[in-house]
Amino acid sequence: MKNMVLESWVIIIIMGIASYMSARAHRNRLALRILPLVIAPLANIMYSPVSRHLAASTVNQWRIIAYVIALIITAAWVWFYARKMEPKNVRWVYVICALAFTAIELFIFACKLIH
Repeated sequence: MKNMVLESWVIIIIMGIASYMSARAHRNRLALRILPLVIAPLANIMYSPVSRHLAASTVNQWRIIAYVIALIITAAWVWFYARKMEPKNVRWVYVICALAFTAIELFIFACKLIH
């Protein structure tokens, strides 16, 4: 579990740097569109202290539920920013890439729970 938390911090730092660099280049819209990619690792970090207080048999189920909730929140945030994007093909590329990144990331976290 400690490796997953470390990986989550690394992802948050990388996305934070990308967002910061975009903001410094006066590309504030892009900087805000990077931030939804931080929700899944943030959910992983925030859930880790909570999992110590749950029964051992239900820890993985609750963590999977937290991952699904993080994916739903990410999807809503991504769609909120994407609806303002023009042209439509750019919008769909952004939505597909952002949600694929988050889904793959959560799939990796879930696979590490099983093994």
